[in-house]
Amino acid sequence: MNWEAIMSMNIPPINENNFTLETKEDTVLITGSIMVKNPEMLIKPFFDKVSECVIKNGTKLITLDLTKLNFLNSNCIKTLAHWILSINNLPDSDQYSVRILYDSNNIWQDSIMSTFVFLNPKLISIEKIDMSLY
Repeated sequence: MNWEAIMSMNIPPINENNFTLETKEDTVLITGSIMVKNPEMLIKPFFDKVSECVIKNGTKLITLDLTKLNFLNSNCIKTLAHWILSINNLPDSDQYSVRILYDSNNIWQDSIMSTFVFLNPKLISIEKIDMSLY
């Protein structure tokens, strides 16, 4: 584990009415319900900063934790998809893997995960978590 990279992924959280985006160590957490009409203004810059920190620090694996995400509208799904695709466009030495954790009880999450993997099967992995057990 690259502790220097983890400690320096110091990205200010986004706390809006119904959702939060934040980083903790090597994990990006999204909680609540995101219904932002134009995520390009708020969510995209956050994920741009995540990529910038990951590349700067040479981190090769981060976790995207969606287990406490209740809803993500189609515009935000598209923004996440663009972020996943952007990893493909990085030089090989800067590419990193993303492990996506999601709630297996959340039907909409279950239905989109295969799409995220399809966008970048080499670098994206998914893990179902049964949040009803917690």
